[in-house]
Amino acid sequence: MALIESLHVFKPDPARDGASPSETIERALARALVDYYPLAGRLAVSEGARGLHVDCSAEGVWFIEADVWCRLEDVDYLEYPLQIPNDDLLPHPLPRPTHEEESKLILLVQVTTFECGGFVVGFRFSHAVADGLGAAKFMGAVGELARGADRVSVAPTSLL
Repeated sequence: MALIESLHVFKPDPARDGASPSETIERALARALVDYYPLAGRLAVSEGARGLHVDCSAEGVWFIEADVWCRLEDVDYLEYPLQIPNDDLLPHPLPRPTHEEESKLILLVQVTTFECGGFVVGFRFSHAVADGLGAAKFMGAVGELARGADRVSVAPTSLL
């Protein structure tokens, strides 16, 4: 299954006042999934419809928290040439699922916190469920909620 991958870099911000980036993103992600609930499901094959569908099983997303013992400025804020491989900042489920299990995953998220307080959020979306625009809308919703919005400004109309 094809995956849409993206990395989002956030510089240190004194206004965050010690708030854990991972906890903030995890709470915002949980709130965004209320509107985008199919992303917490799994892909399944439908015998009757002869194709894929989303099983809204509420199994959740793969959420990984990581720490790096350097500052974002030490790695030039991930500008080229990359000093930290993208693959280290993108989520990979552990323990490693079988190929069949992994192909059912819809959304994986990793928050990597740097020593300076900056962080990187890595997303991997199943392209069978979200195209680039749909994935961007979801990431925007998570960002709004992480910044303190009461609800997403634009609720999804359709994920499929």
